[in-house]
Amino acid sequence: MDDNYYDGLAQDLEMGLICYVHRTTKEYISMPDFSEFSDNQELYQEDIDKIEANPDDYVEMRPMESRKSFLIMTDFAEQEVTNRFWQSKLIDALERSKPFRRFKDIVDTYDALREQWFTYKHTRYTEWVKAKLEVAFNEENNEE
Repeated sequence: MDDNYYDGLAQDLEMGLICYVHRTTKEYISMPDFSEFSDNQELYQEDIDKIEANPDDYVEMRPMESRKSFLIMTDFAEQEVTNRFWQSKLIDALERSKPFRRFKDIVDTYDALREQWFTYKHTRYTEWVKAKLEVAFNEENNEE
């Protein structure tokens, strides 16, 4: 599995998709969470049938929990942003109500900061994906 593999998997998870990684082939299947979005389930029926026929063959990966996302936003604001003005704005946003919305609003006001944030977030998301799969596949190897 190369960086493009993890990059694609991370992108799908960042978009809110659920990914099923085949334990042997490492091929992954991405689809919406149908418990939240029931539209167009028929478009994914072949993949759903494939997974349901052999559920133990797949590692299910869901998008990052909001607590972890919040920690990444905090790390970004405290460690990556060097401009004191933007840093203080982001930290303030994270300390107030609706921190995700406030953080996004601030990031979206300045293109360079927005680009820096998306790059940082994606890098951290990709690292998280690699770590989760490593744990899942190591647990599998330890059971054998």
